[in-house]
Amino acid sequence: MGAPETERRDVSDRYFNVTVPDRYRWLENASDAGVSAWSGGRLFAFFNQPPKQQPMIAVMGPEIDPAHARIVLDPNALNPSGTTAID
Repeated sequence: MGAPETERRDVSDRYFNVTVPDRYRWLENASDAGVSAWSGGRLFAFFNQPPKQQPMIAVMGPEIDPAHARIVLDPNALNPSGTTAID
């Protein structure tokens, strides 16, 4: 399963005279009907898997069964020292 097509919206913030675009910010609003349509009934969640140092982001289908979670971002794989985290 590939990533769904994702709309980009013109949203930006200005920090210390630097404009920073945030075209996917709309995905942070879980009550937005567009977010529900985009996620297709999937749940994205932090997923801990000891003894790994950092939590990962996983996606689950409508059954929300951690045994069937698929890891989509693993900072432990990006940096095996365990010092890279998702905030």
